[in-house]
Order: sequence, then C-alpha cells, then structure tokens
Amino acid sequence: MTDNRLISSDDDRYHRPDHDEDSDSDHTSSNESSVGGDDGPSQATPKGTKWWSAEDDLILLIQANNERPFLVDKSRGAGGLMAAWEKTAASILQVPGFSRPELSGKKASTRFGKLLAKHRKFQKTSKYSSGTSEDETDSTKLLDEIVSLVDDHAVKKTKELESKKAVKSKQDDAARYIRDQAMQRCSKKPTTEGESPSPTGKKKLINDFQTQDMALEQERIEFEKAKLKIEAEQREKDRAEREKDRADRAKEREEEREERARIREEERQERAAIRDNERKRTEALMALIQAVLAQAHKPN
Repeated sequence: MTDNRLISSDDDRYHRPDHDEDSDSDHTSSNESSVGGDDGPSQATPKGTKWWSAEDDLILLIQANNERPFLVDKSRGAGGLMAAWEKTAASILQVPGFSRPELSGKKASTRFGKLLAKHRKFQKTSKYSSGTSEDETDSTKLLDEIVSLVDDHAVKKTKELESKKAVKSKQDDAARYIRDQAMQRCSKKPTTEGESPSPTGKKKLINDFQTQDMALEQERIEFEKAKLKIEAEQREKDRAEREKDRADRAKEREEEREERARIREEERQERAAIRDNERKRTEALMALIQAVLAQAHKPN
C-alpha cells in the first residue's frame, strides 16, 4: 500500500539527526554547529546542512514506500539497484519541504537502511510489543509496512531459488535417465559385424529425447505457475492476517486509552467533589464562628 501524503510524528526514535556518512565538503553549513541534540533541530534544517531532519526522514520513507527501490531484484546487478535509488532520490528532491540541497541514490539508500535497522531493533523491545496507542505513530506504521515488504520479498526470493534448484535437479535426473535409456536401446539394437547404427535411428532417438525434454519443460512451467499462484495467495493471506493483528492491537490500545481517560475523569470528579464538600464544611464552620462571635459581642 503506497502513501502519497506527508505524515507527522513526535517519535524521536526515527527523527534523531544523524551525521551523513557520505557527506561532501560542499554540504557543510555554517549553521551546522547549532543543529543537533537528541531531540533534533529546534527549527527547520537550513539549506546546506549535513543533518537529516525529522521531515527529511519522513519524506524519504514515504517516497521509498511509494517507489520501492529496495525491492529491485539484485540479480539485475548493483547498477540496477542503484539506478532505482537514484530515481527515488531525484523524486525526493522535488518534494516541497525536503531541506537537503543534494541527495544521491547511495545516500538515500544508506539513510533508509539506518532507519530500517533502527526500527527492527525497536520491534524487538517490550515497548513495541506492549506499546500504547500513543507509541504507534504514523512513522512506526509506515516502517512496519516496509519491514513486512522487505521480509516478504526475501522469503519469496529464497523460495524461488529453492524451487529453481529443485526443478533443475529433477530436469538433470530426467535428462540423465533419458540418455541412459537411449544408450541402452542403441546397445541392444542388432547390427551385423562392422555395421554402424543407422543415422535414421540416431535422429529418431534425438527427436524422442527433445520431445520428452520439451514435455518436461512444459510441466516445469505449469508447476512454477501453480507454485507462484499458491505463494501469492499465501502472501496475501499472511498480509491480511498482519493487518488484522495490527488493527486488533490498535483497537486494544484505543480501548486502554479510553479506559485510562475514563478513570482519570472519575478521579478528577471525585477530587472535585471532595474539594466542594470541604469548601462547604469550611463555609459552614466560618458561619458558625461568626454567629458565636456576634452573639458574644451583643450587650447583655
């Protein structure tokens, strides 16, 4: 699911300004010394700075989730993967509010990897598994989705590789069996002394082998189609289950938040009632004291 809107979050797990490892000298700003700290820059990051602001990180995550360069098949080589990131970096530079004057595909990929690694560490903490609705920000939801996409893609590629190896092994076994059978038929065919096997017979054996090989290839293709369909259905089912789990967790957290709010409101009302009763008792006591004093000052 892509997200074409900017999202906001006060979660400093992802918005902490990190120094760009690939920074160049022309990226250094005279204002750099005033930017930093665990809570990030207090103002908009000035042009030319080397720091990633919270808004920069969010723009990067949104654009990466929209274009998904991290899912580019690595079999296309490093050039194909980096070309995808270069395209994403160019798109990011066109987004209003992105403060960095320059961005390469390498830097975008590096920063994306840092944010993803930081979120994976956060997912292993007890705060993530038992967090409240306040902890589940838009940025964590977005990173949850990206982590799921990356993991699903990795599982898919692993299964495809295993499937290809299995099919290749079966093909090799089948081809070996066909060759063995052909050799046996050739050796059993009666020939007169000094006579070579008929060229027509050899051609027929080759044709038979090619026909059987094509049949095996067709079976492999059909098997791959069926397998990919089953895997796609399973991934969709798994994704739906994850979405349901996230929705259930969000609902539980919302119910917990509402319950805490209700308890706080009851406690507030109870304290207000106690203060009101104390005020009334104080007023009654003061009225009684004034009455006694007034009575005492009356002439006999």
